[in-house]
Amino acid sequence: MGCGAPPPKAIWIGGDVQVTRPTAERFAVLATIEGIGIVNLEGPVGRPSQPVSATHLVNDPRVPALLVRHGAGVIGLANNHREDLGPAGVQASVDGAREVGARPADRGQPAELMLGSDRVRVVAGEVADLEQMRAELRAPADLRIASLHVLAPPSYLPSQATHAAVDSLLAAGGDV
Repeated sequence: MGCGAPPPKAIWIGGDVQVTRPTAERFAVLATIEGIGIVNLEGPVGRPSQPVSATHLVNDPRVPALLVRHGAGVIGLANNHREDLGPAGVQASVDGAREVGARPADRGQPAELMLGSDRVRVVAGEVADLEQMRAELRAPADLRIASLHVLAPPSYLPSQATHAAVDSLLAAGGDV
């Protein structure tokens, strides 16, 4: 958001983002949604070291800028492909988000933003990160959002393990 711009009054949450050939048109629908967005990358930002596949995902370096241009304010990095380009790819993803004005949210690195006069804290992680996520949710904030990335067989319904993880995050102070 630019200097002097009013804080957003709404938040939208998008799922995993994996885009190897970005175009502004692919992201334009996001600009029609009111408020500021929270998304999670399904893979690091950078140039692939091998062909992109189900086992090796990489987002084009232009993706963070397009996400921000179209309303995203928080870019999560917690996923099972975050290290597909190694530690340098994780750092490139954090740097890429920050360079375009987004707040990165990753394991052990919560993001904070303002929603009107309310401070919003976004924590991100996987089921293996629950203890740390619960601790991060206890920090002062007016609204606490947990972005939980899960690995599970495709299903329209969450597993019992996912239900338990979500219940645990809500009990620790999460609102969403």
